[in-house]
Amino acid sequence: MIHEAVRPFVLREEFERLIHCDEPNATYGLDVPFTVLEGEESIERNLDRDRLIDIQLPQKLDAKKLLAAHQLAAADGTRFTEDVSLYFHYNHERIRVLRGTEYNIKITRPIDQKIGEIIYKDYILGGEWG
Repeated sequence: MIHEAVRPFVLREEFERLIHCDEPNATYGLDVPFTVLEGEESIERNLDRDRLIDIQLPQKLDAKKLLAAHQLAAADGTRFTEDVSLYFHYNHERIRVLRGTEYNIKITRPIDQKIGEIIYKDYILGGEWG
């Protein structure tokens, strides 16, 4: 099981649901609520938003295969932004997506901290926390 400190609003029940998921590889995710297009300096390709997943953590993956995937990526010089995409790239195995929550934000930018403060006040101090 993998998690990251920059996602502090995960409930114990979400960890338990992941642990008890009958599939060996699973992650949380949400629909992408905005349009995403592919390109660098100009638009090169439309992406089908209905097929995109906003990946969240925690994630559950086969540890030996994950370690091997990290080693292959290091040898290839290939970079990934999180472990599910790395794992899938090298193993091509099914990874179940469990419905995530809007509260499971990643706090990496100053605006995320402000949003996190609101979640903390309303979700945790407000009594909705597990």
